[in-house]
Amino acid sequence: MSPGLVPRVSLRSVSGDLWDSELGDVASGLDDIAEQLMDLGISVLRAALEDGEGPGRPEVERRIAKARRSVERAAALLRDGPSSTMI
Repeated sequence: MSPGLVPRVSLRSVSGDLWDSELGDVASGLDDIAEQLMDLGISVLRAALEDGEGPGRPEVERRIAKARRSVERAAALLRDGPSSTMI
């Protein structure tokens, strides 16, 4: 197999509990990333306030917030399925 390629796994070959555990681990990792993005967004907002930037949120903070929401939706999807991503 070439480096960087993920081996194909038949869903039938993975027990439900193991599969749920793996998905839960990935969802937890995504939660950590979402938290890092939130912290970064707050830092950007603080820096903008300290620098006396004009009214409104900085564009970079908007992109960070959008990415954070996407990561949170992905974590919820892995944990609970599609119904949990409804806002």
